[in-house]
Amino acid sequence: MYPAFVAGTSSVCRYYLPPAFGDSHFFSASPSECADVAAKFPGFVLEDAQVMYAALPDALTGACPAGSDSVYRLWNARPATNHRYTTSASTRQAMIDRGWVSEGYGPQGVAMCAAPPR
Repeated sequence: MYPAFVAGTSSVCRYYLPPAFGDSHFFSASPSECADVAAKFPGFVLEDAQVMYAALPDALTGACPAGSDSVYRLWNARPATNHRYTTSASTRQAMIDRGWVSEGYGPQGVAMCAAPPR
């Protein structure tokens, strides 16, 4: 993730889900997904349309650009909605095994791509 725009990145929106919806946060680097959240969930609060910047994975494969890490987004599939984010494939799988739903692009559900650690 980057604090400012870098070529090949997209702004990441951050929505707050008030307690009535789960008391959680939702992040996306997809401008269309951010717009969809605003349209479909008017009770969610847009905290920042550009909280950080991240690369988007390939929409079909979920592959991230070389040198970046996949960020997986998982949803608890409950009325009290909650999302979790991880770069660990094993953590992703453990959450799925406990009933969490993978969200994102490609078969692995990659939501965005993180910059390599500095």
